[in-house]
Amino acid sequence: MIVVLVALIGVVMGDNWALLVAGSNQYYNYRHQADICHAFQILVKKGNFPADHVIVMMYDDIANNAQNPIKGNIINHPNGTNVYPGVNKDYTGDNVTAANFLSVLNGSEDAMRGIGSGRVIKSTSKDNIFVYYSDHGAPGFVGMPTGAYLYAKDVLAVLKSMKEDNKFNKLVFYLEACESGSMFENLESGLNIYATTAANPDESSYAYYYDATRQTYLGDEYSVRWMEDSDVEDESTWTLDDQFKKVVSEVTESHPQKYGDASTMGSDKLALYQSYKASSYAQRFVGMNAVKTFSESVDNRDVKLMSLTRQLKDAPREKKAVINQLLLEEMLERSRVDNIFNKVLNFLEEDETLRLGLLTKSVRVQDFDCLKKTVETFENRCGRFTEYGLMYARVFSNACEGSYADKLEDAIFMSC
Repeated sequence: MIVVLVALIGVVMGDNWALLVAGSNQYYNYRHQADICHAFQILVKKGNFPADHVIVMMYDDIANNAQNPIKGNIINHPNGTNVYPGVNKDYTGDNVTAANFLSVLNGSEDAMRGIGSGRVIKSTSKDNIFVYYSDHGAPGFVGMPTGAYLYAKDVLAVLKSMKEDNKFNKLVFYLEACESGSMFENLESGLNIYATTAANPDESSYAYYYDATRQTYLGDEYSVRWMEDSDVEDESTWTLDDQFKKVVSEVTESHPQKYGDASTMGSDKLALYQSYKASSYAQRFVGMNAVKTFSESVDNRDVKLMSLTRQLKDAPREKKAVINQLLLEEMLERSRVDNIFNKVLNFLEEDETLRLGLLTKSVRVQDFDCLKKTVETFENRCGRFTEYGLMYARVFSNACEGSYADKLEDAIFMSC
């Protein structure tokens, strides 16, 4: 038993709150809900958070999915502990939306009345908040299973408003998504916000731990690295920057970033955010999984394709035809998306070099009104972005920051 005194980690703070969000659904996205369930166990079992101070938003279609061979079971590590039992079901199914996320974070009880549990973060100027989100992303926005996307401008506006309204002392935000750095590029300093992301603004994040039994990826590389670190470290001495440096050293494919007040908050102890009221915990936590395991990383854009490829290889002969058909459908869908954006690019720009720049260059997103309108127009005309298709969203963000904004609607209508 290791008893940790509050005096070792600083002054006693107010309450601690946490908001955990999985922004996807469907079984092949298993890993995002697995990430969130694991985080819940860290906060509640190790950090002594009361369950009513941890708000969870996840579609909840994985644990008992027809494709899940072990019903009621979600793991985040090969041969790992079941992290599903006891997890809050505050907002599930179609209640997991961008608007609801922002309302819950902002403590807007009126907006959430009659929706899910109705619970929101009731923080004060003395309280610390921990936010963790896991899903897909693109330059300037991240996904939700239904409805509109969650845009950086809206997240940052709510965070700034919360600070101005004295709704938190300090806030830590961990974000798992492709191009996740783009969500915090415009984050102001001086708000007492420390944000880290799985990737920089220009790259994918990566899935991790393929499980042959469940035939899906169990976690995301950045996410499992910070959580496996939290599983075993003494949070009364381990700092935010200690954890960030550990994650950076172990994530092999993407480049985790930190933003906001990282220079002043980096020395804060993890216990201030991942333990309730920065309190002591009764015993050393062995961790959800005792043995660290290294695995192949897979670009999140390719998870569905790679999962089906693995399934086809491992499937008995009588099931190969069905899986082969699903694989063919995925490849045809990718081809459809490639063709659409080839047409969009050709319509926007005749010069080959400039056209390539629209697809590959990195420009900080500023014109969110243009980006939102273009994404909505595209999805209304061409269908919702797939995870693979999201890699082309950069065309829209780049075009909105250039001289192409007035041509985007026509380009979409001519291409779908």
